[in-house]
Amino acid sequence: MFKDIKIARLYAKAIFDFAIQNKSLKIWKEKIKLFLNICECQEMKEFICDIYPSHIILKIFLIIYNQNIDTYSKNLIKLLIINKRLKILKNIFIYFIQFYNDYYNIINIEIITPFQLHNNKIQYIQKQLTKKINKTIVLTLKKNQSILNGIILKSNNIVADICSMNYLNQLSNYLLS
Repeated sequence: MFKDIKIARLYAKAIFDFAIQNKSLKIWKEKIKLFLNICECQEMKEFICDIYPSHIILKIFLIIYNQNIDTYSKNLIKLLIINKRLKILKNIFIYFIQFYNDYYNIINIEIITPFQLHNNKIQYIQKQLTKKINKTIVLTLKKNQSILNGIILKSNNIVADICSMNYLNQLSNYLLS
């Protein structure tokens, strides 16, 4: 598992560097996303397993892709298929997006609330976060009824829990200690 993650990161970095060199970051982002969507469809999942030879998987992949595929994309797919690495394509995509976001100075933040936020409140939060973090902020909204009041902000490994339940838990821990 750890080896696959390390290999996925290396593939993502190589694709990212190639895309920068060719000034085609956005194109490669979409290509990898498309390849991932193809690999995750139920019909293709059956062929990705190690039962079928590489050349058959490649033919099927190219038939499903059903478009003119450039040489570099074809070579990437061949490389992944021959080395039996289509299974790590999702991790490759995740790492590629991390490199992409770092390059464009983008940070994804998830806002979790018990209620729907109004657009003006969302814009205010986005503006304040942009000022504080000095990056382009991409917000994702989630509703969670188990939160009593307030909001939770998540970005990668960082969580800002600004809700009533968190304050009550902290108070409880303090009083019990």
